[in-house]
Amino acid sequence: MGFRVGGEILFPIGSVVKLGLGLQYLLPRKMDKDSDVKFYVVEPIYGTVQVNPIAAAKEVFIKGSIGFALIVNDQDDASAQGTVSLGIGAGYEFPFGLILELVYTNYSWTTESSFTNNLYSSKTENDYSWGIFGLNVGYKFKL
Repeated sequence: MGFRVGGEILFPIGSVVKLGLGLQYLLPRKMDKDSDVKFYVVEPIYGTVQVNPIAAAKEVFIKGSIGFALIVNDQDDASAQGTVSLGIGAGYEFPFGLILELVYTNYSWTTESSFTNNLYSSKTENDYSWGIFGLNVGYKFKL
């Protein structure tokens, strides 16, 4: 469990589709419940598309996103790992500007480690995938 802070800017493309860019920061969270190691995610940029599929209910939307993120271990800030994020979600925009979204985002990355001594050398790749379900609460500012 954790919190994230972010923002998006959306541009209407026709009456049904909006395209945009966003950024977000996921506050530190534990690797697992038995570990003291924490990590955080910085997603400096992602692209998003939002579609209003129901003409009679323009406040309902679905959205998808793809972006680049850095996953950083709090014990070694130099070990930032780049990853791709993919997200999908649905939401509702209230008339007074409040927005609620239910989203799923997946982060996938590979790490490489090596070991060498006088007799033996090995290289290992580890693939990781981390998915989160989130309830986003936001406010829409009109510029």
